[in-house]
Amino acid sequence: MTTQTKESLVALCLAAFTFGLYVFSLNAPFYLDDQHMIVDNVFIKNSHYYAWLWKGYVTSSTIPKGMCRPVLMLTFIFNYLSAGLAASGYRIVNILLHFLNGIFLYSLLKLIRPSAPKLFLFLITAVFIAHPINTEAVIYISSRSDLLTAFFLLGAMILWIKKRPFLSLAVYALALLTKETGLCFPMLVFAWDWTQMRSIKKVFDKKRTPVYAAAAAITLAYFLYTSAFFSHTLVAPVRSVFSNVLVQTAVTFLYAKLFFLSEPLNMMHDMPNFSNVFSPLVLGGFILIGLLIAYAVRKIKKEPAIAFGIAWFLICLLPKFYARLGFPAMEHHAYIPLLGIYIALAAILENFYIRQKRYFFLSIAGIIAALTIFTVVRSVEYINPLMFWRIAATRAPKTGVVHNYLGLEYLKNKLPDKAKIEFLTAVKIADRKETIVTSKINLAILLNDEGHHEEALKLLHEASTVTAIVPIGINEMLGVVYMSMGDKEKAVKAWTEEINSYPDSYEAVVNMGIYYFGINDFARAKRLFDRSVFLRPEAYLGYYGLAQIMEKEGNLKRAAELYHDALMLNPRDAAAAYYLGSVLSRLGNDKAVYYLQAAIDLNPKFCEAYNDLAVAYASFKTPRWDMAQNEIKTAQTNGCKVNTDLTALIEKNVVKK
Repeated sequence: MTTQTKESLVALCLAAFTFGLYVFSLNAPFYLDDQHMIVDNVFIKNSHYYAWLWKGYVTSSTIPKGMCRPVLMLTFIFNYLSAGLAASGYRIVNILLHFLNGIFLYSLLKLIRPSAPKLFLFLITAVFIAHPINTEAVIYISSRSDLLTAFFLLGAMILWIKKRPFLSLAVYALALLTKETGLCFPMLVFAWDWTQMRSIKKVFDKKRTPVYAAAAAITLAYFLYTSAFFSHTLVAPVRSVFSNVLVQTAVTFLYAKLFFLSEPLNMMHDMPNFSNVFSPLVLGGFILIGLLIAYAVRKIKKEPAIAFGIAWFLICLLPKFYARLGFPAMEHHAYIPLLGIYIALAAILENFYIRQKRYFFLSIAGIIAALTIFTVVRSVEYINPLMFWRIAATRAPKTGVVHNYLGLEYLKNKLPDKAKIEFLTAVKIADRKETIVTSKINLAILLNDEGHHEEALKLLHEASTVTAIVPIGINEMLGVVYMSMGDKEKAVKAWTEEINSYPDSYEAVVNMGIYYFGINDFARAKRLFDRSVFLRPEAYLGYYGLAQIMEKEGNLKRAAELYHDALMLNPRDAAAAYYLGSVLSRLGNDKAVYYLQAAIDLNPKFCEAYNDLAVAYASFKTPRWDMAQNEIKTAQTNGCKVNTDLTALIEKNVVKK
């Protein structure tokens, strides 16, 4: 078997293994940041905004601006243009990236350990592919940022070792435009050169100095670019610098623990804002980091690959020590750093493989089998969001945002009492202001639906004081509550304030459109519904509202088109199906029957649909009086009032026939 054939077989096996591991998760829904990064993100849906992605914008939602992610967002644009909001399409790309990262890791290991048996390196790579700590990075679509950055960092490192430095730097530039953690590359390069040469003079020789200068120039250009062209939003840090160092030290210990003992895996882990160096998790993290550094220094002469692997792990964790993340302990953040551990393990275990192949195979087979089971089980947990968040709340009982999301899932499943408990829990234990605000808004929605309007107003007014400025969603929900109480003036005032503060507030825009439509101010309603379609082209209410206006104005053809758009976006909407059928009937289009029948199928109590369907059958060039009669009788059976003149006409023609 030729070398090329063997390499092709390696790639084929890794591909089959990767897709087999994650095939169960393809139809899992969107989670967390997927909502604003993909589902509600106009920037990936409207070409008008594509240029904005190069100016520090990643989402049309009202969140802090200034992240450098244009290459990442281009991949989301590709997904949206290819398959709209089908989550499986986005997840396939993530799985593909994980497989490609496996191929790149295998290639990097071959370069670093050229004498190592290829089968040994393949098995190390299989451990990486199978490891359950990577499930979040693969299945949680927004964490593609880490998958893609890893892809570019591995590719750039391979090119650097192959002595193609300028091409390597070009790939480094792509990493920078994918996620800020791409900045680790110059440090990785220095770590590689240092572990190989162990001499500053040799590292910065005449041949290498221009390359390092080019890397510095790219890095400087990146900072100048983001400073000059990006729209930045100042954000109050969630913790002090000192506390963040302690937190991330503890998180480092957590990642090491999950690498060797992958339990429990969770979207978020309970991680308090530490203030004491001697807290067990923090102290454990410092001891671990100290031991790793000491071991790397000890091995740098005899096994530089071990030193480089440890350096990779620690270097790629550095951005977390700098960035004070709202959610400091998420597993996808470990994806890039842990690549270094596989490099170190390959160097540590190579001799054991050569001397004890039988025991190595038995051990590695058992490990891969166990990792595979854990990964498949974890991927299945993502399929049902209610099950997912219930598990998350069990594993992270002190994390407020987890309880908030569990409450939302209980609401979707029509379990308001359980939802209320979770929202109250989130408000009580959350340490993030955003979570407190969101949980109070969700509680207010629930209370308003139950008719407890005054309690809902009290909660919303409390939530409005949590931050210096009124958070997004407060005035929108205040308007809903006021409208439920019949106070239209206060409702309109609240929605106006919401739109003035947050022009991209889709819900407030739609609600204002519905209000103006209700008072027959069609000009204002049309402007608002147009705006809502611009903000969320995948949401059906804007199209439905515009269709109602077009019908009122007598533009039946355009109304039919808009009703059709609304129905395509929400196929379960009986009203859209009915109105589309009704308009088509008046236009003399035989397709009216199909949509009127669809409205009845969706809502068997839809009286108007029976009546219009009977009219449609009676209006055929060759009238179907018998079918019209059936519809009238079915309408009466369902308790609907029917037009007596129409009934008499149908009965007369049925008898005559």
